[in-house]
Amino acid sequence: MVRISLIALVLLTWAACSQVQAQCQGGGGGTAASTASTGTTTGGTTAGSAQLLTGPGSWAYNVMMAQAIQRQIAQRQYIAAVQKQAERQADLEKRRYAAVHSRLKTQEQRQRMYAFLAAKYGSPKSSASATYQTAYRSSAN
Repeated sequence: MVRISLIALVLLTWAACSQVQAQCQGGGGGTAASTASTGTTTGGTTAGSAQLLTGPGSWAYNVMMAQAIQRQIAQRQYIAAVQKQAERQADLEKRRYAAVHSRLKTQEQRQRMYAFLAAKYGSPKSSASATYQTAYRSSAN
């Protein structure tokens, strides 16, 4: 059991070191190689360190690219949300228009029916109010 744990520890350490070596882009990763590969520019910054921070494979570059991808995803989600909200608003306006239109259509049909019945049989509103007024007058006396 101890041998398996020891072998697993060695393999994990080797894998971690190989990832670190890949990030520094120098391969073997000795101090002589890293100081020899860095040069100074007129601005006082080292060109090698700038490459380490902005080149592919570095941690900072990976973070920067992840942020750029997250920004693009957020922009796409925002655009999709705005479009979805516009669609919802348009659907709501359609439903409101349909409701108002059906209400007006029903009112117009009822008015035509009341007018037809009033012309054919006499006005039910005037006879009902006349009956009410007569009943009120007789009860008041």
